[in-house]
Amino acid sequence: MAEHILFVGTVHCDPDIDARLERMLDIERPDCVTMEYTPASEPHHLATRDRMLRLFKERKKREIPYDVAQYIRHQAEHVLHRPIEVLRKYCAGKEIPPQFIDHPGSYQMIEQAIPLPDDSTFIRNLILGNASVADIRSKTQKDYLHLHQLFLANEPEKTMQALERCRALFHIGSALRDVYPAAKILEAAQSTKGKLLYVTGAMHMLDDPRNETVFSMLKDRFPIRRQLLDEYDQDAT
Repeated sequence: MAEHILFVGTVHCDPDIDARLERMLDIERPDCVTMEYTPASEPHHLATRDRMLRLFKERKKREIPYDVAQYIRHQAEHVLHRPIEVLRKYCAGKEIPPQFIDHPGSYQMIEQAIPLPDDSTFIRNLILGNASVADIRSKTQKDYLHLHQLFLANEPEKTMQALERCRALFHIGSALRDVYPAAKILEAAQSTKGKLLYVTGAMHMLDDPRNETVFSMLKDRFPIRRQLLDEYDQDAT
């Protein structure tokens, strides 16, 4: 059985996620690495990357700030795979296999709920120059701050409201996504010696009174330490 189980929560589209993950791994040095990802989502990631590259090329015909243009390119070419590659590199150095444990049909669920248009809000703001890199970093930090407040308050009503907003966005019940990784983490914990790490979107780490998040499903099985990824910024200083 794993001696230590650590959940690290991320904000999706964090522009500094690769550096933050590397810092966290240097500090924590886990013996088993699991992540909210499935190879079945690869076509989704590739299609999104191709959309972003196409929009970048179209936008190059007009004038936009240099940093925004470079950020669009960086997102298109790297951001969809950066967290995965950082974890794979760490695991290769430790000679352990990374375990990608999201539900194999998770992206099909999301795509069926929300057909992603070529100009989704996030991409549109970048393409039209409505969001600078500083704006995106600022929003990311606000998201982390909101999550810190949720974790510290530990108020069931606020937790459920936050989860309901997230579920409404994707039109799917969170439990459909969370039952599968919870079972996989339990399986990995039973065969791991040392520290087990789970990297996931932070919403899956909330303590849902209805036991429909990964954390709430497993918290009574064994002690779990929860950290948000930006907390390692403080440890690095």
